[in-house]
Amino acid sequence: MNYMDYTDDACMNLFTLGQKSRMQALFGTGGSRVGLTTSLGCTPPSGGSCAVPSSVSAGSVTTSSATISWINVSGATSYSLQYKLGSATTWTTVTTTSTSYSLSGLTSATSYNAQVGAVCSSGSSPYSTAITFSTAATGCSDTGEPNNTTATASSISSGSPINALVANSADADYYRLVLTGTSTIAISLSNLAGDYDLRLLNSAGTQLASSAAGGTTSESISYANAAAGTYYVHVFGYGGVFSATQCYLLSTTVTPSATCGTPAGLAASSITTTSATVSWGAVSGATSYNVQYKLASASNWTTGSVASASASLTGLANVTAYNAQVQAVCSSGSSAYSSAITFTTTSAGCTDTWESNNTSGTAKTIAANTNIQALIGSNGDVDWFKFTNTSAARRIKIDLTNLAGDYDVTLYRGTTTQVGISQAGGTANEQIILNTTTVGTYYIKVVGYNGAFSATQCYTLRASTSATNFREGALDSDAIAVEQEFGLMKLYPNPASDKVMLDYLTKENGTIQLYLFDGTGRQVHAVQQTVSTGPATFGLPLPALKSGIYVLHVVDGKQRFQQRLVIE
Repeated sequence: MNYMDYTDDACMNLFTLGQKSRMQALFGTGGSRVGLTTSLGCTPPSGGSCAVPSSVSAGSVTTSSATISWINVSGATSYSLQYKLGSATTWTTVTTTSTSYSLSGLTSATSYNAQVGAVCSSGSSPYSTAITFSTAATGCSDTGEPNNTTATASSISSGSPINALVANSADADYYRLVLTGTSTIAISLSNLAGDYDLRLLNSAGTQLASSAAGGTTSESISYANAAAGTYYVHVFGYGGVFSATQCYLLSTTVTPSATCGTPAGLAASSITTTSATVSWGAVSGATSYNVQYKLASASNWTTGSVASASASLTGLANVTAYNAQVQAVCSSGSSAYSSAITFTTTSAGCTDTWESNNTSGTAKTIAANTNIQALIGSNGDVDWFKFTNTSAARRIKIDLTNLAGDYDVTLYRGTTTQVGISQAGGTANEQIILNTTTVGTYYIKVVGYNGAFSATQCYTLRASTSATNFREGALDSDAIAVEQEFGLMKLYPNPASDKVMLDYLTKENGTIQLYLFDGTGRQVHAVQQTVSTGPATFGLPLPALKSGIYVLHVVDGKQRFQQRLVIE
C-alpha cells in the first residue's frame, strides 16, 4: 500500500510516520529494495573496451572444410565469425562462444577469406584483418611417393603445380628440377595443414636457400642466377607436423636469365711500333669486357678489363705478331671469349723508301722470298712492284699483311695480264697463290680499297717462289689460287650480298661449272655457265646465305680455279 496516496498534495514534501516506517523496512538491512541504495542509477556501466581477436589462422583445411581459430579476448562473452569466397563481397556470419569454429560445405580448391570480432558486455570489437586460405583439391593423393630422398626425388617442371601430402611425422618430399641454362628459380608452398618448411638444394644436396615462416603461413624462395644443372626442392613438416588428408600446393617457376653474348667484330686498328687499338661490337647488357692479348708465339695471355667496346694495347714490340680476344661481362655471368685475331706491329721508323712507284712503268724491283715494308700513304696512292721467278722456282705466292685498312693486291704477268687477285676485306691478310710453270717478270699492285690509306703504318709484302706447288684452296690459310694462261681473272664486288660479277678468260667455246662452298667445305650453290673464246664478264646471282667467308670454285674442263668470296 502506498501511504502517500493519503497525504494532501500540499504536504507531499513531508512523510508520515507510517511512510517512514515503510521505507525503512524496504531499504534497511534485509529490506527487499536495499540494493537500490548502492545502484548507479542512470550512470552508464563502465565495462571497458572489447579487444580485437588476434592470431587468426586457418587449419585442418580439407576439400570442403576448415577450422578458423584465434586467441581468447579478455571479457569476451562470444565471437562473431565472418567468411566468404575470396572473389565475393558478401560475408556469411556465425556466432560462437569458443575460440575456434569449423566451417563446412566449402568448395574444393577455392580461396576463402575469414575475419573474427569479439562480443563483450560493454560492446563489440572491430573485426580482425581478414585472412585468406584455400581448400584442398578434390581427391588429393600423394602421387609423388616414394620421394623421401634426393635419390628417389620425383621430377617437377616450371609452371606445373604439385598437390601432395606430408602424410606422417617421418614423411619428407624431394623434387628434382633440371635447368638447361642460367635462370632464376621461384618456389612457393601454400595451403599448409601445419608448420611446413621449404628448402632448395644443389645437385650435391647442399642447401642453397630455405623458407621457415612458421605456422600455416605460406613459404617461398627466390634464387637468382642459378646455373644450368640439377636442383632439389625439399618439403617437410617442422617438428613432425603432418596431415594425411590435406595436400599442400607446391608451385615452381623458372625464368631464364639474360644471356651474355660473345663480342663480335673484333679488329685491330691504329697499329704502331709499340701499340694497337682493338675494338668490337658492344654486347647488350654487358657491364665490362675482359681483353686478353699475347705474342702469337706465346701461350700465356695478358688480361685487362675495360668498360667500353675498345681497348688500347701498349708496350708492344715492333714488327711482332700478336693475338687478341675479348669476353663480355654481364650481371648474369660472362660470355665465352671471342675468336682470337692476329695483328703485327709496324717497324720502328717506318718510311716508304719505294716511292715513287704509282704506275707499272715505275714499279720497283723486289727480291723474292724477302719481306718489304711500304706505305699506302694517301688517298689514291698505288704501289707497284716487280720480281722474277726462275726455272728452278716457278711457283709463286704473294702475302700482304699488317694492313692499316682494307688493302687489295693484284698479280700480273707482265704489266697487263692479270693472273691473280685477293680482296679479303677489312684488315684481313691478303694472299695469292699461282702454281705456274711460266718463268718471267711478274708485277704486283697494292691499292687501298675505296681510298683506304695510312701515312704511318707500313704494310708487309712478300713475294715467295718455290720449286713445288704452294697449298691451294685452304680457307683457313686465306689462300686464293688462280691459273695464269686463262680462267677466273676477277671477282667483284667482294664483299657481296645478292650477286657477284666474274671476269673470265677462256681458250675455247664451252661450258664451265661454278660451285660455292662455305667455311666447313659444304657445297651451298652450283650453276653452269656457257663461255666463248676470249674474255667475258657475267653475273652470278647468289642464294640467300648467312654472312661469312665462302670459296668459289670454277671448273673448266680439267682446270680448276678458286677465289675467296665474303658475303655480308
